[in-house]
Amino acid sequence: MRRILAIGLLPVCFATIPVGIFLLPQSQKRVVLDEFEPDRMARPATLEDMWLGATAVAVLKVLSAARLPAPSDPLGRRPRLGYDTTTYNAQVVEVIKNHSPYLTGAGQKVSVHREIGDTDVGEYIVRRIEKDFPAFVIGHQYVLFLEWNEYLQLFQVPHGPDASYDITTGVIGTSGGGAVAQSFNGKPAKDLLRQLEAIRKKHGR
Repeated sequence: MRRILAIGLLPVCFATIPVGIFLLPQSQKRVVLDEFEPDRMARPATLEDMWLGATAVAVLKVLSAARLPAPSDPLGRRPRLGYDTTTYNAQVVEVIKNHSPYLTGAGQKVSVHREIGDTDVGEYIVRRIEKDFPAFVIGHQYVLFLEWNEYLQLFQVPHGPDASYDITTGVIGTSGGGAVAQSFNGKPAKDLLRQLEAIRKKHGR
């Protein structure tokens, strides 16, 4: 589902936006804000179901955001096939469920892909944002339930906001609307980490 939110002449400058969405360098082109709601996997009913369904679970610190260009058509002409997206470069703080060899230990660098960001389509810029799932913030730490995309060779967040928990302040922040996310929103981060550690030990990972 897509919804055009606004059209206007807006400055596009990465340095002025504190969140971790990839924006094009400064421009005076008009910007079309395109909010979309992807077809996500069904929300797991319990935290254990989320852990079991994830390829990997980890605490990650977001270091930077980079543009992943959309491919051109087979003849190299415009329009390109789809929109540019954003890849987040992150450092592993703690591994809760590993996925060898791509996510195995603290200190490792990993990439997480999201279908948001700026695309210059010629006459204007399309800025894609995901409904109910804000961009990751550079410098913040998140507990993420991840899925490995073999084609892109990147991790993704298949359940959207229900698989993303900002624990930077020590208090959980999530925009997920499912029962699991709502049960942890506003609670101490240590509560979530303690329960995940118990699940990890139960399943021998």
